[in-house]
Formats: sequence, C-alpha cells, structure tokens
Amino acid sequence: MLVTPTGSSIRTVPELASKKIGVNGTNSIGTLLVSALLAEHGISPRKVHFVTDQGGFPAMPGQLSDGAWNAAFLAEPYVTVAAEQYGEQELADLDQGATLNFPIDGYVATQAWAEKNPATAAAFVRAIEAGQALANSDRPDIEAAMAQSDKLSSQVTAVMALPGFPIGPVDQTRIQRVAAAMLQFGVLGTEYSSEVEQGTLVASMVAHGS
Repeated sequence: MLVTPTGSSIRTVPELASKKIGVNGTNSIGTLLVSALLAEHGISPRKVHFVTDQGGFPAMPGQLSDGAWNAAFLAEPYVTVAAEQYGEQELADLDQGATLNFPIDGYVATQAWAEKNPATAAAFVRAIEAGQALANSDRPDIEAAMAQSDKLSSQVTAVMALPGFPIGPVDQTRIQRVAAAMLQFGVLGTEYSSEVEQGTLVASMVAHGS
C-alpha cells in the first residue's frame, strides 16, 4: 500500500508530484511498485523524492506520522499498524493496474547448490507448501504466531491481511514482468537491455523443471 498521514491534503496519486515518499530500501520493490503506479497516472518517478528509512518498516508508520515524508510505501502488518495506531490512510493499493499480481518475492538457490542438494531443496519446497496450507486454513494460530514474533496487538492481527508465500512452479512469464519493470525504471542498468528484451536474462535464472 501507499499510505498518507492522517489529515493529509493528498487525495490522488498525481498530487504526489514533487513530494517525498518514504521507502524501506533504496532501489527496492517499493520504489519499483510506486514508480509503476506513478507512471500509470502520467507522473514521472523522477518528479518525486524517494527517501529510504534506515529503520525499515517497523519505524515507518511513526516517521510518517511525525511528518518525515508526504507518503510511505508499507507492507503488512505495518499498513494495519499505521491505520490502527496513527490513523494513517491508504492512498493506493499497489496490487493493481500494471502491477496486478506482480511477483514481489521468491526463493533462490545457486545452480551448484541445487544440483548438489536436490533432496534438501525438495524438502524446503514441501515445508513452504505445508506452511502456506496451514496459513490458509487456521487463521487463529497464524494470528497468535505473528503476535508473538512481531510483537503485534490482537487489534492488528485480527484485521490485517495475511501474507502469502510463493508456492508452485516458477512462472517465467511473470518473472519477465519484473525484469522489464526493473529495466524501465532504472533498477537494472541499460547494459542488460538486450538480455531483458530477448528474455534470456530471466531464462538463465529459471531452473529446468522448476
């Protein structure tokens, strides 16, 4: 989500031009998703000022409330923390338009390790799939685990959107969307232009049969 502080006069994405946007990392998935959102609304990402918070997501709702930036990129549970503790408002859902169902995370191993440890790799995949199945079927236990691990109140865990872990075969076409966006918004250098456009960069990263 892209979030604004309580009482903000910003109501639409174009109003972010010339404003400061807090992110949890430089040249991260946050800057990539926000850049795509801005471009979709006719705003060059160069017209905003991305500011990285060294404290990351846990510190950002408080920083936004204190006026450090005009908006912030937040993920759960911090979107809910921002609303519950500070009254901050959701300006835009970043899972829409050009970035609908955009892959934002995954699991990576070197080719050498995967070839040497196929049983371990397969066991890891089974564990992640089992964990996601549990998350899908037993919300109270997931809420309790997140409350303990992330020090969250029951008011937050009860209403927050639960994360989903990537499972199933790697979809090369979806990963290609990420590479193309990274090239478009300068996260990848122009020296990778040919490989991205031809699809060879992503193809080299995806294991056969994965």
